[in-house]
Amino acid sequence: MPQIGLLIIVAVTVFTAVVFTIDPALDLEISALFFDPARRIFPAKSDWFLAGFRFVTSWAVAIAIIIPAAALIGKMLFPSRQALLPGRAMLLILMSIAIGPGLLVNAGLKENWNRPRPGVVKEFGGAMEFKPWWDASGTCRGNCSFVSGESAAAFAMLAPAALVAAPWQLPAIGLATVFGALMGLLRVVFGGHFFTDVVFAGALTALLVWALHGWMYRWVPGMWSDQRIEQALGDAGCVLRDSLVAAGKRVAAIPAQVAAGVGLVFGRASDAAPRRG
Repeated sequence: MPQIGLLIIVAVTVFTAVVFTIDPALDLEISALFFDPARRIFPAKSDWFLAGFRFVTSWAVAIAIIIPAAALIGKMLFPSRQALLPGRAMLLILMSIAIGPGLLVNAGLKENWNRPRPGVVKEFGGAMEFKPWWDASGTCRGNCSFVSGESAAAFAMLAPAALVAAPWQLPAIGLATVFGALMGLLRVVFGGHFFTDVVFAGALTALLVWALHGWMYRWVPGMWSDQRIEQALGDAGCVLRDSLVAAGKRVAAIPAQVAAGVGLVFGRASDAAPRRG
């Protein structure tokens, strides 16, 4: 299965890259399917049902992040208690989100790959020149089109899906893939991203999840045992707790130190004052 998964990711990436490099206008043609030239808008943006679906699915992604984050924080706050999730599960999900949608996509590509979004190119009523997926020389200056951040976050749900035990792992991965594809399609329908923005976001995130899962579970599992991770989190929590206690004691001692300093100043002033008699 791991090898088949990698082959699928590579095949989809290479096929999309080749096809859309030969004919970059395909991106425009796909987006044009959802554009109303008479009103010069993407009508789906104002569809309440699709907006509600986007809201619900975004919260589903948020919950999938909150659960392992809460488990990690809980282990640090209560080191002697068993973690709510196994150590590797916590790290796999959180690292997939932090490195993929967080670092590589939103902080990396979207801020430096200056491809304009569909809604701002001339073909759809905007003022910017369309750029193919491989051309980063556009006039967008921030939060640009390549690649889709929401799609990357949705495809990061492959991480919890990969943790599902057999025989349900393959269906879980399939559902996560469909979920990511639907979220990506929604971004295309809204005019927020081109088709290639979504495909490459999914491929990048899927490859990251594949590599992280392999690193933790298949290649060097002893390095990433659940027990070692939970022990490290517990130790870090103890260090953090001791540091906070020490800081609290120092803060609590400040009023007494200030009062002592004020008393000393007034005492010296009183001794230095001339005496009458």
